[in-house]
Amino acid sequence: MKLDGFGLFVKDMPTMVRFYRDVLGFKIKEEDNASNVYLVKDGVLFLLYGRSDFEKMTNQSFEYIKGNNGHFEIALSVENFDMVDKTFHEVVAKGAIPVLEPTTEPWGQRTCYVADPEGNLIEIGSFNNLEEDAGKLRETLLSNLDKIHTTELGVERIKKNLDIDVEDVVDWCKKKICDATCCITKKGKNWYARTDGCVITINSNNYSIITAYKEKLINI
Repeated sequence: MKLDGFGLFVKDMPTMVRFYRDVLGFKIKEEDNASNVYLVKDGVLFLLYGRSDFEKMTNQSFEYIKGNNGHFEIALSVENFDMVDKTFHEVVAKGAIPVLEPTTEPWGQRTCYVADPEGNLIEIGSFNNLEEDAGKLRETLLSNLDKIHTTELGVERIKKNLDIDVEDVVDWCKKKICDATCCITKKGKNWYARTDGCVITINSNNYSIITAYKEKLINI
């Protein structure tokens, strides 16, 4: 089975439609009083389904929690740390219920929580800190240079992508990373080392070289 989407069983359809359309910016085409909403957002199916309609369909009743509930969350991502703060204040000003103000977690994510009118939790977050000092990033990666490695599959992938024929691919990558002209950035859970027309991607958790591409073939 694959995850196809998710849905909310709602009490007040017009209010919920207006929230997800006008506050969060979901491109809902149905009218406010629609019996259900069907929307594919970023490749994920999103549904709003009336509680009473669902109970009629299943011929049974269900329990619904009042107020904010902690059963699940809808996770939304934005471009960077600044946008987490900006988006939080924007949606709260439009009517979202504040639950957790923007905060930077130990795992490197800037995140916050709001709730919709029926108490469903919505996370807004990003791993991309534009203000993180480039020199500090470089220092961190270089201080862990001995941990950098890759798999046999990674070796073959890097050789093919960069069209290089070297005996020690990891050592070749390390030398590129250490080059004074190498630009090191971090996005999400990966480092990106740009040098000599190529981009080397390194996982920031285990220091594994995931891949490397010629600069013109990658957009990060």
